Amino acid sequence: MSQVRAFLAIDLDDDLKPKIHKVIKQFKQTDANIKYVELNNLHLTLKFFGDIDTEGLSVLEEKIANAKEIKQRLYALFAVLIVAVFFWFSFHQNGQSLSVFARDFVSTKGVAPEVWQCINPLFVILLTPIIMWMFATLSRKGKEVSTPRKIAIG
Repeated sequence: MSQVRAFLAIDLDDDLKPKIHKVIKQFKQTDANIKYVELNNLHLTLKFFGDIDTEGLSVLEEKIANAKEIKQRLYALFAVLIVAVFFWFSFHQNGQSLSVFARDFVSTKGVAPEVWQCINPLFVILLTPIIMWMFATLSRKGKEVSTPRKIAIG
């Protein structure tokens, strides 16, 4: 069974390698116990896996493929988060826009339009215990309401 030295590395730019090679020459003049590589083999090792059986390389390749999949999922997550930020930005702008519209174009009979903004949170606070009691009662009777249906009910 043959083995290979496996590692994850980044290739260095060709213009950077001669600069590093100059530093290596300076180290060679010292008595430091360092193993040097040829100029064309210079790289930046991110992870050294050691000596691995060639049969074990498939496991390593699978882990690298999984890492790429995770990276793609993270990009998708960030895209969703960006959309969520703009959604909530526009959602909160909506209340202000309605207040300005009501102030300028609706007769509110002496009540400031901004005061009407408290009605929705008031209903949330007052109706939440009632709705929770209703869902608990249905659950006790064995008629569990699914989460999407609860969201739709509001």
